[in-house]
Formats: sequence, C-alpha cells, structure tokens
Amino acid sequence: MDFEKVVNERHSVREFSEKEISVEALTKIVKIAQRTPSWTNSQPWKVYIATGEHLKQIKALHIDKINQGASSNTELIQAHRSNWGTQPTINTRNWSTALTNYLMPDIDKMSSAQRELFNAPALVYLTAEKEVSPWMIYDIGAFSQTLMLAAKDNGIDSIPAYEIVRFPEDIHSVMNIPGNEMIIAGIALGYPTNDHINSFYTNREEINNILKIKN
Repeated sequence: MDFEKVVNERHSVREFSEKEISVEALTKIVKIAQRTPSWTNSQPWKVYIATGEHLKQIKALHIDKINQGASSNTELIQAHRSNWGTQPTINTRNWSTALTNYLMPDIDKMSSAQRELFNAPALVYLTAEKEVSPWMIYDIGAFSQTLMLAAKDNGIDSIPAYEIVRFPEDIHSVMNIPGNEMIIAGIALGYPTNDHINSFYTNREEINNILKIKN
C-alpha cells in the first residue's frame, strides 16, 4: 500500500471481528517494526502477543476485575488529563465531545467495547526492563507506531489503549512476563466489524498551529 495511504487510513478500531490473525502475519509486522530507530540502537522493547487460550484468560480476568470494581494499577504512571498542558487538554476535550456525539444514542457501545478489550483476536504488550527512562518510552512509542503501520499495510487494524494494560499483574502471570520488565503499552490487533463505532475518525490540528519553519 502507498505509505501516505497507510498513514491516513490507520485509525483506532474499537470492535474487531472473530477472524484470527495468523502467527506468520504477527511475526511479519513485528519484524518490520524492529527497524524502528532507538537511542544508540538500544532496542529497549520486548513484545508479547496474547492469542487463543492465553487471550481468553486475560479477557476473563479483565472482566472479573471490572466486576469487582478493582482500581487500575498500570506500571507506567498514569497522567491525569488535566496535566497534559493547555492545547493537549483542549484536543482531548474536543475528541471526547466528538466521539460522544458520534456514538449517540448508542453511547454505551464505547464502554462495552473497552470492557471486552475490543473483542481483539490479538493483544500486543510492549515491555522494557526496569528502570525505564523517558528515552526508552520515546523509543517504544516509535516502535508502536511502526508496528501499527506495518499491521495496516498487511490489512490488520489496531488500537493502542490504556484499557489493555489496566491490570498488569494478570498480564504478567498469564504471559509469563518477568518481574524485571515493565509493561509500557498495549495494542489490540484484528479485523474490523462493520459496526458504526469503527467509522469514527479523529481530526488533527491545522498544520500552521504546530509547524514553524525558519528560513
């Protein structure tokens, strides 16, 4: 696929079909993502992908925790939306309003999708060894984007989501992730349904608001 087309067509899919992703396809997109640049070529990321029975266990534990009213316990410190600065806070508020209006009157679809971890046939967990530096997080963010673009180029959609890493102790247990590794990010992969929820596209800032070129 044309690169610009891949970038523009990749968006957050919130409900996936039951169609499975082959091991070959998952391996291919991770191998492509390995070309991501990193500080001194440190390649701080490790990749764990839950499918099949492991995925079922994680989803069941996730729902149990929600039903129990368990508090989120992410390993990467959560930043409240009010701590993101003026413009990011405005953008977040605009996104929330737009998504809410788009989903009306079926607003419960959003919370249901999150609860079910988007019905994804594969969940990707990106980890790094402790202690994690800001530069490692930067590199893993770049790796995440490359992975999602590689997925889209191979016909697989995605959504990076906080919900996926809310209860890391269960993920460590089911996926056998060592205790000296911190779960940094979670990405759901799969093939979208035709549901209305998947047709929502976010807008972007006007280029003049973010770009300054000095001659």
